[in-house]
Amino acid sequence: MKRGTCWTAAVAVWTVWATTAVAAGESVTLVADGKAACVVVVSSEASPSERWAAEELVSYLKQMSGAEVPLLSGDPPKDKAAVLIGGGAVPSGDPMHKGIAALGTDGYIIRTGKNLVAIVGGAKRGTMYGVFTLLESLGVRWWTPAETFVPQRRTIVVPPTNRRDVPKLEYRDIMFLESWDGDAARQWYAHNKVNGFSWEDVPEKFGGRYAFWGNLVHSYNQLLKLSGQEIKPEMWALRGGKRSESQPCLTNPETVRAMTAGVLKAFEKSPGAQFVVVGQQDNAGYCQCDACKALAEKEGLSGPVIQFANRVAEAVEKARPGSCIATPAYEWSRTPPKTLRPRDNVYITLCSIECDFAHPLATSRTPHNVAFRDDIVAWGKITRKLFIWDYVVNFHHYLMPHPNLDVLTPNIKFFADHHAAGYFAECGQTGRATENEWMRIWVLAKALWDPEADNGALVAEFVRGYFGPAAEPMQEYFEIMQRFVRSHPEAPVGTYVEFNAPFLIPSDIAEAEAALRKAAAAAKGQGDFERRVQHARMPIWYMLTVRGPGSATWKAVEAKVGRINYAEVAASLLEVVKEWRVSHTSEHDAGGPWFEWLKAHAASVAAGDPLLPPELKGRDLSRIRLIHPGMMDGKVSWLKPLEGATGGWAMQCGSEGWYLTHYLSPHDDFTPGRKYRLSVRVRSEVKDGAKGRAWYAGIYRRSAKKDAAFASATAEQIRETGGGWTVYELGPFEPHEGDFFYVALRDRAMVKSVFVDCYWLEQVE
Repeated sequence: MKRGTCWTAAVAVWTVWATTAVAAGESVTLVADGKAACVVVVSSEASPSERWAAEELVSYLKQMSGAEVPLLSGDPPKDKAAVLIGGGAVPSGDPMHKGIAALGTDGYIIRTGKNLVAIVGGAKRGTMYGVFTLLESLGVRWWTPAETFVPQRRTIVVPPTNRRDVPKLEYRDIMFLESWDGDAARQWYAHNKVNGFSWEDVPEKFGGRYAFWGNLVHSYNQLLKLSGQEIKPEMWALRGGKRSESQPCLTNPETVRAMTAGVLKAFEKSPGAQFVVVGQQDNAGYCQCDACKALAEKEGLSGPVIQFANRVAEAVEKARPGSCIATPAYEWSRTPPKTLRPRDNVYITLCSIECDFAHPLATSRTPHNVAFRDDIVAWGKITRKLFIWDYVVNFHHYLMPHPNLDVLTPNIKFFADHHAAGYFAECGQTGRATENEWMRIWVLAKALWDPEADNGALVAEFVRGYFGPAAEPMQEYFEIMQRFVRSHPEAPVGTYVEFNAPFLIPSDIAEAEAALRKAAAAAKGQGDFERRVQHARMPIWYMLTVRGPGSATWKAVEAKVGRINYAEVAASLLEVVKEWRVSHTSEHDAGGPWFEWLKAHAASVAAGDPLLPPELKGRDLSRIRLIHPGMMDGKVSWLKPLEGATGGWAMQCGSEGWYLTHYLSPHDDFTPGRKYRLSVRVRSEVKDGAKGRAWYAGIYRRSAKKDAAFASATAEQIRETGGGWTVYELGPFEPHEGDFFYVALRDRAMVKSVFVDCYWLEQVE
């Protein structure tokens, strides 16, 4: 059958449908008592995605009912209903053809008539999305790339349908590590109508991806390299009197010419790209030469960015008419310039990294959200096309509870209402099976297609479908974890959250564990449901292992559910890690060292080892809070097994900077209003000839932007220790909420090694 051919067999029934049946509505039986009652028809000239969608429909009808539904490319038989897939399967004279062009690449129409179901749309992806919408209406759910629900029905009936959908957001994308799990992930994206595919070029049968060159934000240096031109020193940023490759100089005409050449090369490599990303590197090393500085003072820090983008875009358009670029409004460049305006062929990617992710942007009163709201309104007034880069997980602790469920759909609606053309969600793209990952990506996918969807209804639907018999206690668990942020609209939750988060209230953790135990009991012996509940328990087990026995959190949980065993909690957590292939504890930390530490630490606890440093043996521990290395916030990749350390493990300071940190929790680490002394047990070695301060430690008070307590060790002092364990004291001081402890190297070149065994806070009054 050729596209547009009008078959004699179908014309009569189609004419009746087109003139009378749509208004009246007709249900259509696809399968009756396990036997096919229809055929699926797709044109021989259908697009790859239309052909695959037809095959998927036949496959899922069989999975649902056992029926073998024929897939045809010719005239349908007169005695069976027909499902017509794509414009090529619809008779050429039918009025439906007139509406296809207005559907764009992704829109579709689904209509039922007398013994007919027609699904037409954009040939690239729209028809395919219509087929998957039909399957969803029949109960199929693609929860994750590895987990699909297919209802079992002997009879399958499509109810009267007259549906037209065109997505408000033309670009829809969600990035998580499993994004790159081959065809399973690609099918998840296609089934859930997410057209970005995490920037992966996918086969056309999956609809291809929404195509552009770059990653929406960072590309300056890559494009300069791609240009093939000489990049002179003066084309780089001037910082502190020196040229730095942190960013290019944006007011240098030679930089404009080289960047233009790079953009044109990018279009040569990706001729189907809708735009090329021309964007700042991921740092704050912007140029401070006289010209850049003067423009920034006049327009704001985004001034040089927009002027540069305009100049590049103008040159690109002259060489390649109709071409567009995108440039980010990110961190220091987020606020629009005072008077400069992007050209029509300059799109903006607005990034939400500073926002509060616990409270919806539309109504939140937290300062970061108010400022972002002002910026998106301003950008929406001056840019032709706006894209959003959003952040959906806690990048510092992938396994910790993260109460952002209330903002998922509302924020997407907010973006869509403020002229966003596309949305990209950065999830746990470096870590597999992160905390509550699957609910987030599924709810996001549904909201991206329909920003007007009810967020609570989507969450509840996922909980019912994904957790089955454990749905009620699982819903209770999620409600508990949202409780604090709902009752504290002034308390922000960022995208880099530490163990001192105010929502980690011991009593709430205890209630959460109780709810999860009920869920585990309800799902016991229930296959996938049991397995999913075990993964959902990971965040609370994680908090119990990092808080440890004797902490306020541990005591609250025991008061709620009875005695708990550290070794058993650790073993359960490690079993989930193995079963789900959990890979990372944070964005930049592979979890292997922490998992090994936990295994060893739990074994020591089980063996009755008090795990006390010599300095604490025989002391009154009721006034002491001991923090072992695996209980600290930062850089678990620095965890090393070390003979002589209290638990056989220590944190090795690997580089300069405040990377070894621990944020003090008022729930578990200290009592507000009391004074404490902090003692840290360290083993250091310095190189021959080293002089002066080798490393330092402090309690940094963010509210005052200075240390509340401080200690350091010089090379001379370290030599006197003979490389042995030494305790250094900080304080006394009164801890405040937001304080954090840190250890940092002053100069890596003078140090052989610095290991932190543990530290403890001792109440002094």
